Amino acid sequence: MLPMIEKKGTHMPLQKILIVDDDPEVLSALKLNFVLKYKVFLSSDPHEALHLLKSHGPFPVIMSDLKMPRMNGLEFLEKAQEVAPGTIAILLTGQGEVNDAIRAVNSGIVFRYLCKPCNQIDIAEAIENGVEKYQERCQKQEVMNEFTKENTIAEILQDHLVFSKASLGQYIDFSVRTSSFKSISGDFYEVIPYKDECYDVIIADVMGKGLSAALAAVAVKNVIHLLVNDLALKNGCVPDISDLLHLIEMELHDDLEKANTFITLFYLRLDLKNNRMTYISRGHPGAVLLSDRLEEAKYLGSKSLPLGVMPGADHQVESVELNVGDQIILYSDGIVDTLNERGNWQPVDLIVSCLDGSEKTSDDVVEKIFARINQKPDQLDDMTLLSLKIKG
Repeated sequence: MLPMIEKKGTHMPLQKILIVDDDPEVLSALKLNFVLKYKVFLSSDPHEALHLLKSHGPFPVIMSDLKMPRMNGLEFLEKAQEVAPGTIAILLTGQGEVNDAIRAVNSGIVFRYLCKPCNQIDIAEAIENGVEKYQERCQKQEVMNEFTKENTIAEILQDHLVFSKASLGQYIDFSVRTSSFKSISGDFYEVIPYKDECYDVIIADVMGKGLSAALAAVAVKNVIHLLVNDLALKNGCVPDISDLLHLIEMELHDDLEKANTFITLFYLRLDLKNNRMTYISRGHPGAVLLSDRLEEAKYLGSKSLPLGVMPGADHQVESVELNVGDQIILYSDGIVDTLNERGNWQPVDLIVSCLDGSEKTSDDVVEKIFARINQKPDQLDDMTLLSLKIKG
């Protein structure tokens, strides 16, 4: 990791440079020329210079002579890169050693080489460019550090809040698998249990990636839970999913508008006591209902707008009968997009094509679908897959 240099616009101390040459007169002349602009460290011994790198670093720039008796400049700069990998190296060389210097530049060890006798203006320009290059590296490292920090926070949110463990009781065999594109997913799912074997199962996708998407997912889950609890307490019964979804959208609309994002969502209610399944799809690629042994396959979906696109947008509420052995498969768009390489398959056909009817559990179904996905080219989007099987 590169140490940081103070940014322009603040009080900046002199940047340190290390000059290594076995000729004391050369060292004295170089220090005299640059002592007002840089904090100059001198060494006539490469071994001593390596010690200086460790004890007095960081040095934005090292300038070294090529021909030195105890260790040549290339050997020294190779060792210097091990001690201080971010430091910029400049090599001073004679006319007969240019080929060695060029190879060193091509290998990435040396930033620039100068042929002796060197013009002081050329040396000054090389050092200044080296310091600028070092600052650029430090700034890039700072961005990468912030990105890594953001991703770490998002991963924690995702693991503990977005992709929380779910239970669907003894009458539903449940399995889920997620795969994030570039480590952090905009997908999330949620399970809400009620009394009398009634459950809400939600799968959604926040437009975007990284920490902002993970935070939005957490916010949506919190809003859903708060509204469900509030309505259930007020009415003393399971809330109507259409009313619930309108309230969720109203609660989230301003925040989604400010963030310039939207959420696709599939909201499923399983009422095992009455053998009914009710669902609403808001801009989501739907779901698939499979009967036992794949005797029938039905697409579950509608053309309603995603949450956050148009406040108060209408949505269709659909309901179908549930039977023992039915398998409900919910998925994000990354699943169907990856499977649909031909571009003209319907989701129900894509899902059925992955299965053969021998699957006994939801784990079997998820495993078969991801086995097909793993045969496809590189993943290009987040993928979430839920499988729910109704047991007797």
